[in-house]
Amino acid sequence: MPADENTTADQEAELYFFKGYAELLAGELFVALPAEPNGPALTPEAGVNLTIEDFKKSSVFTTINDRKASYSIALARAYYRLGDSGDAQKYADDAVALNPNYLRIIQFDA
Repeated sequence: MPADENTTADQEAELYFFKGYAELLAGELFVALPAEPNGPALTPEAGVNLTIEDFKKSSVFTTINDRKASYSIALARAYYRLGDSGDAQKYADDAVALNPNYLRIIQFDA
């Protein structure tokens, strides 16, 4: 199916974020899980590395600073999960620099 021609870069960024967040939860909660239908089971570390790729794509696509802060927080969490305290601290600092009072809340459809 072709992509919607009206899709914005910020919408694409959010889709990468949601994909990455799902991968992060999989890496935190399961000992092995495939990243695609009928794919090989990945270790938590391999899944979290996919997460990092998706969160970085999110950061590139968006122009909204609050979303960049959100993606930086997510990257910090992913790097923390991998035991990489240096990158975890870097992305946490980036998030605070973008918006020290940031809070992401869920928005439901009508």
